[in-house]
Amino acid sequence: MDVGVNQAVMVAEGTYATVQKPGPVRQMMKAAMAEVVALAQREGIRVTMEDLDDYVELIDSLNPGGMPSMRQDGLARRPSEVEFFAGTVIRRAEKAGLEVPVNRELYRRIKEMENSWKRRKTEFVFRRSYRWNCKAAMVHMKWTGLIFNVVYALGSQAF
Repeated sequence: MDVGVNQAVMVAEGTYATVQKPGPVRQMMKAAMAEVVALAQREGIRVTMEDLDDYVELIDSLNPGGMPSMRQDGLARRPSEVEFFAGTVIRRAEKAGLEVPVNRELYRRIKEMENSWKRRKTEFVFRRSYRWNCKAAMVHMKWTGLIFNVVYALGSQAF
């Protein structure tokens, strides 16, 4: 059932409070969890909608300012557990011939978030190294110019 809360809070970039109040994020969380219940039942695993309701009740009792591990990964710009959560659901659902559109959408959005962090990191490293290279080139030119000026000023007397 962590599939729902982890991924919904991650995509919403929120906290437990985000899924504790009525609204689209809570509905997304519950829909992702319902897909897991359907998949478990298809595979002969005894999980019911009552279990889902009990889990939502547990989530509602958590500290509203807290957040699941996947959201903590997101804040730290670390790779998340999306492969373990939605990835597993998607692969098993395909084998079972079951559609899991909410988990697919959550997977897509989380991967998109993670990829944007990689792009930003690459852009930051490029910009930082570019700035450093420009500064290094300017220092090099300054020193080269200084040496040239000293040699020029001394003329042939230096050699």
